[in-house]
Amino acid sequence: MTKGATTVDVPARFEEALRRLAERSGLEPAEVVERALDRYLEDLDDIAEDERRWAQFERDGKAIPGEAVKAWIESWGHKDEL
Repeated sequence: MTKGATTVDVPARFEEALRRLAERSGLEPAEVVERALDRYLEDLDDIAEDERRWAQFERDGKAIPGEAVKAWIESWGHKDEL
């Protein structure tokens, strides 16, 4: 992956924690920040998908009843899986 250079001011309250985490994980502080940012952006995508699905539910009211989901999960691994 090609990397660019961006300077980010890290609040003082994070500096020590970032340094300790980098040391403990054997990573450079920049790598810790990169991983954290990756995770944050993935979470944003997940949240956007949740919001999209909720909006769809509010529009059409279609949902799968909890008991149907429970039955489906309980059927996993059985020859008559739902």
